[in-house]
Amino acid sequence: MDQPAPPADDQLISAADIARIAGVTRAAVSNWRRRHPDFPAPAAGTRSSALFPLAAVRTWLEAQHKSQEQAEDVQLWDGLRSVYGDGIVRGMAAIAALLSDAEGGASSQGSEELDPRIADLARRTAASTSAADVVAALAARCSQATRRTASDAVTSAGL
Repeated sequence: MDQPAPPADDQLISAADIARIAGVTRAAVSNWRRRHPDFPAPAAGTRSSALFPLAAVRTWLEAQHKSQEQAEDVQLWDGLRSVYGDGIVRGMAAIAALLSDAEGGASSQGSEELDPRIADLARRTAASTSAADVVAALAARCSQATRRTASDAVTSAGL
């Protein structure tokens, strides 16, 4: 059964997510953790795979002048994670339905459940690439995220 996602303020992210947000490598994030005593402490996870509170990380990045504007695809992924949590595949399917409708596909009920902000972001992202590219990028990111959490619910990218 799907569990609701934590509120955005309580959302936890990995060092790889921090690197993506800041536009740096994971090694840079590791260096920040060692060199800056005020870097946010892990809230969960393990020593080798720590999870950090998103709100605290964003605040720290801004204070250090290390934040950058997130790419639309990263914003879309983060939005889906915050709204859908463990049910993110359902959100991805709704985006696929929405973008399929926009390209003249058959009408689908799934896109009606999308948060309007996520729907708008999905449309803007698809306008700068394509609907197929947006859905493929989300599927790849989902597969990578699931693999990182050592879940046995991973399917092949082809599927």
